[in-house]
Amino acid sequence: PNESLRVAPDVAPYVADRDLAVLGIAPDGLHELLAALLGQPVKDFIVDGEIVAFKKGLPSFERLQPRMQISDPRRALLSGIEVTYYIFDLLYMEGRDLTALPLWIRKGILENVFSFSRGGPLRYTRHTMDGRALFRRQCGQGLEGIIAKRAQSPYVRKRSSDWQKFKCAGSQGFVSYG
Repeated sequence: PNESLRVAPDVAPYVADRDLAVLGIAPDGLHELLAALLGQPVKDFIVDGEIVAFKKGLPSFERLQPRMQISDPRRALLSGIEVTYYIFDLLYMEGRDLTALPLWIRKGILENVFSFSRGGPLRYTRHTMDGRALFRRQCGQGLEGIIAKRAQSPYVRKRSSDWQKFKCAGSQGFVSYG
């Protein structure tokens, strides 16, 4: 699911909707994601991304669903269902609302300030300027499609002409590229 996660000092990490309203405390079953977010060099931020579980190398909502239902961190890790948080946007950082900045600037800050380790639970989602080629590759891999965002656009809390979803026919998994 597409989730905005807020991390702030002295507050439990929480999930927010597109309007940044609190939906609830981030589930303890996502302990490895929360630990990686809490270990970032900045301590007060909101990131937007997609939580994914894989099956045979492809994103699988079917595999993710049971993991999202586990609230106990130990049971979650023992489930054998690894989760990855693909982060594609930075909305707020250290007291500053970044949503009015163009996407390419927000992504630049995200990539340069946050730590993304190879094989870790947090992944940075790169921007590509060749959306058509990416779409063909995703469809060829049996994925659902792509989310396309205009590099110059500010963050908007709804779909717009600057933020569109393109679906492949007869697909299952979905990948977001910012």
